[in-house]
Amino acid sequence: MLNIVKGDLIKPKSDSIILPGNLSGIPYGNLVKGIIKYGGPSIMKDYKEQIKKNKKKLGDFIYTTAGRLYRKSIKNIYHILLTEYPTGLVSNDVIEKSISKVLLDCQIKKRKSIALTNFNCIDDDLMSTIITDKVVSYYRIYDITLISENSNFLEDIMKKCSFKGISFTTKI
Repeated sequence: MLNIVKGDLIKPKSDSIILPGNLSGIPYGNLVKGIIKYGGPSIMKDYKEQIKKNKKKLGDFIYTTAGRLYRKSIKNIYHILLTEYPTGLVSNDVIEKSISKVLLDCQIKKRKSIALTNFNCIDDDLMSTIITDKVVSYYRIYDITLISENSNFLEDIMKKCSFKGISFTTKI
């Protein structure tokens, strides 16, 4: 089932959350900062340790604890390393490859529900196409929840899903 929700990333029940990240280990954006604050310091501690010990590059991801979010059934957080520093736009190509890697890891770890948001990318229309295409190949296996505060982005996803014959529920 594909669920499209406007609002808070941690409210729907999901096994994993996918967030944008960077190689500097500094969280950016109100959404990411809010989730890390709500989840507690163990998330950032784990994030920074993994950046130090693993040779990660743009497009890779880090898999961390969910901290206090575990109480909400969230088992882990994927931080996709999209930029070197906590600013700037991201190549859609990097996002596409990264999301594919994370969804494959979710399949290996048998995650049944995934929450992700739109990312700060160069072309929002292309981004919604990328997310729709990647999600299409996984939504039959998982309950995937796409969450954003950006109504235009979510409406674009719904149009693309309708065009492809993908059924979904909405809470907008």
